Amino acid sequence: MPEWSSRKGRRAREWRVDPATATLRGGRDVLLRPVVAADAAGMADFFASLGEAEAYYFFALGEAEAGRLALEADQAPAFRLVAVGDLDGGSAILGYAFLRWGDEDPPEFGVCLRPGAQAGGLGRILMGRLFGSARASGVRRAYLTVHPENARALLLYQRFGFVLVGEFVNDHQGVKQYRMEVDLATGPPALAEDVVVVAQGGVGIAGAASRVQGALEGLLGVRPPLAGRPPADGGGKCVLVSDLSAVPGASLDSPLLRSPGPGGTAWIVGLDPHRLLICGLGVESADRAARRYATLLACGANEAGWTYAGRLPMPGSPLIVPANA
Repeated sequence: MPEWSSRKGRRAREWRVDPATATLRGGRDVLLRPVVAADAAGMADFFASLGEAEAYYFFALGEAEAGRLALEADQAPAFRLVAVGDLDGGSAILGYAFLRWGDEDPPEFGVCLRPGAQAGGLGRILMGRLFGSARASGVRRAYLTVHPENARALLLYQRFGFVLVGEFVNDHQGVKQYRMEVDLATGPPALAEDVVVVAQGGVGIAGAASRVQGALEGLLGVRPPLAGRPPADGGGKCVLVSDLSAVPGASLDSPLLRSPGPGGTAWIVGLDPHRLLICGLGVESADRAARRYATLLACGANEAGWTYAGRLPMPGSPLIVPANA
């Protein structure tokens, strides 16, 4: 038997987690415990309860698969945690989280909540319990995949320290997802509450956005969260890192955004006191603008005409980043 297969087979037996009770916002109590074989019907009911959005983001299992997941819980190379609580006068699984090993480390992480159980902090509690027990069992890293438009989940994952490591189009839906990883051996970072970095465009644009995110973290001392779309409430400051050729509704008729040469042009533009646009026509051009902005921040952004909206540096007039920059 290959060595990695032997290690996988020991995972469930190595996991050390005791059942514990937690209280959600609003006073609701839940029991956090590992999945057991007797949960077969409960897991099937949990997945059957998921709405369209939850099923889309989490890839819900069918009844037979969900039952088998519980029946094999003590043998599979995975840590599987459920939150059990009252539902309509009875007991039901309200949330499910897992770390699942493939052929190699790190394990894949996933979490899903029953509709109606998503506003009391259950996701945060499940993740904290699972990651704490995994860390105590010797797990040092984990990865996940997330849809960029799943704003609530994306922010929650970043609060636990997940960072972008790649982008891809999934085979199941043909849509873009982020791959993110976390170092469980270190504490989560402090996130900025008033600045968000938004990636707009196709595969590759989030890499440019994460470059800006890192540069701003170095300047501000806290990490601005990465988002797939601007905040719905319009509050705070927003840095848009955009491939304008792939953003629906972007106006490409402005003289500013006309490419003067075959290499394309990129721009850094203060749209208003709250919004900074770092953009290009194509991912490569947008990334060039992101690199330029990161360099300026590292040097203090002291170019003539720059202003500081709060602590967010913005050029006083549009800054053109040429193709050979």
